[in-house]
Amino acid sequence: MNKRLPIFALLLFAVSLAHSQSVALGQYPQFVSLLPNGQPNSFGCVFTYNTNSTTPQPTYTDYTGSILNPNPVPLDSISD
Repeated sequence: MNKRLPIFALLLFAVSLAHSQSVALGQYPQFVSLLPNGQPNSFGCVFTYNTNSTTPQPTYTDYTGSILNPNPVPLDSISD
């Protein structure tokens, strides 16, 4: 038996596990930020950070993880 075959099989298995990276999407409903007087926070910003750090955390526009949101994410006013 060829001794390289088990090593090749293990390498192939390891590569199959690391072939892609997934990203998590935010959940609906849409985020709403209000000022203390109840008005929409139309010109505010949302900053995202890694947990327990000051390192910026990237967020994405869709499930593919190919288009980054700006950080900070600017807020706008949405009328119902």
